Amino acid sequence: MIRPASYPRWGLDVTREGQARAGSPRLQMFASFCTLASMADVTKTFRDAGYMTIGLGVLAFQRAQVRRRELTRQLDTQRHELRRQLDHRRQDLETQVTGLRAQLADRTKDLERRIEPLVGQLENQLESGLDRLEQRLPDPARGAVHQARHQAAEVRSQLSQLPPLSQLRGALAGGSAPDGNSG
Repeated sequence: MIRPASYPRWGLDVTREGQARAGSPRLQMFASFCTLASMADVTKTFRDAGYMTIGLGVLAFQRAQVRRRELTRQLDTQRHELRRQLDHRRQDLETQVTGLRAQLADRTKDLERRIEPLVGQLENQLESGLDRLEQRLPDPARGAVHQARHQAAEVRSQLSQLPPLSQLRGALAGGSAPDGNSG
């Protein structure tokens, strides 16, 4: 059983069948407060909703573009900072390498100064020993040893005319010949 209900909020009286009583002052009051939407209003509402959706999409795209530009600027800044740090490190390393090369050159010269007298003493001892050996040999062998010693002396003479080893290393590292010309 459907009981008549009253909807005071809307000002409606409903019968047992669920219909509003015609001519009721409450129905007239409801009609003055509520407007029924026409088809044109529905179309306009959907059109407005579509425009809002498109507008929100455009705003989201613009926001993404702004964020992309911000990230690009941030990455550029980081890239420049990294390049600056790398250049600084490279300069530090070049300074250290230059210092190490200078130390190596100094130590090489020092070593050459220490070794030269020892080499000279060794050559003198070897020559005197070979002189004694040569005098003990028979004449045909003595001639062969004398000739070999003469050729060794020529080779030593040619080697002494070469630039020092440190200059040869520098020329090889720099890509030029010992006389200073590139080769």
